[in-house]
Amino acid sequence: MVIAHLSSIYMPNQKLNLLLGLWNAPYLLGAYYYRAIKDHANATTVGPAFHETQSDFELSPGQPIQPVIDQLPTKCDFYVHFYSKPDIFPPDLHKLSIPKAWYVYDTHLHLEELAACAYLFDIVFCTDEMTKSKLHQLGVPCVEILPFAAEEALYYREQNGVQERKYDIGFAGSVKGHPTLRHREELLKRLSEKFNVRVEDKTLLGGEVADFFQDCSLVLNHAVKDDINMRISETMMSGRPLLTPQVTGIETYIKANKHACIYDENSLESDIRHLLEKPEEAEAMALRGQKLALEKHNYAVYGQKMLKHLEEELHKYAHGGRPHKSPYLVKAAQFRYHYFRYPGDAFQWLKGILCEKKSSSVSQLAKLMLSGLIVIMKLLEKLGKGPYFQEAVK
Repeated sequence: MVIAHLSSIYMPNQKLNLLLGLWNAPYLLGAYYYRAIKDHANATTVGPAFHETQSDFELSPGQPIQPVIDQLPTKCDFYVHFYSKPDIFPPDLHKLSIPKAWYVYDTHLHLEELAACAYLFDIVFCTDEMTKSKLHQLGVPCVEILPFAAEEALYYREQNGVQERKYDIGFAGSVKGHPTLRHREELLKRLSEKFNVRVEDKTLLGGEVADFFQDCSLVLNHAVKDDINMRISETMMSGRPLLTPQVTGIETYIKANKHACIYDENSLESDIRHLLEKPEEAEAMALRGQKLALEKHNYAVYGQKMLKHLEEELHKYAHGGRPHKSPYLVKAAQFRYHYFRYPGDAFQWLKGILCEKKSSSVSQLAKLMLSGLIVIMKLLEKLGKGPYFQEAVK
């Protein structure tokens, strides 16, 4: 049924009709892509209001998305979800008859949890080759790479050569509040003892970050866990000299000493001194990095790549090329998806699956055990032990 429907609506060079699920804050990933593709596709946004920014359809976590799709004036080609936490997926996600895409990130921290849900989607976008390879190994059939980028309108700043800056080193990002940030905090503290370091701990947004970078002779990036983060492209787009760590795949993203200084922590202090002592060299490197960001690591560029991948998938499906998915892996993904949202809902869902099957002594026993587990979880929830079940949407 889906293939026939797609075949009837797909035409090459015709604008795609997309429904974008996102937190529509102006400085989050989904909003970057929406602005990049809205002139090249018929893009409708759906999601919760955030930072006084509203989507075309307001939808809170826990509310089904099918009623929104039913209200759209034209047939929807793809639902594209941009937020990486499964606990805010629409609860009816796995029931949608239209193709689904997911831009998943934070896989350097939560790969197993996120990969377990990726099988629900027809195409998955990720940020790096290592994640793509692991998703393929876990059975996710269609994965494409779209690294983090920077929005030119927000981050581009024209540079005027060597000039005096307020700070030797600037850093913008999270520094405290989570165990994974402890090493970052210690590194910045150590550097502050030898250099004039300014840290903006999540106090700035969007273009304010680029403005802050203009006050810094050098901008430091630190990876929480072997990841190529947004700070790399945003710093380069703003035209400032970047110091970024040696992480997996960085050589495919930038070239060492050409676009940025790639450091290990043993050489970091000497790298900083070298660039501070040779500002002309640092500024020339920054200009090369800015040119690379404009030409390659720019959401305008990646937005076109995303549309191309979606068109190719739509064309492939229209001609009977939709990849086979194991029904067992689909069921496992659905269970994990429910479990990440509300564990009690996962067991209620599983009980419903068993109720659809022909009765046997084994299934009857399993349903009885699940019923007992559900009752216990509801009692625990009432005792304040945790939100195990989604509240009914009013």
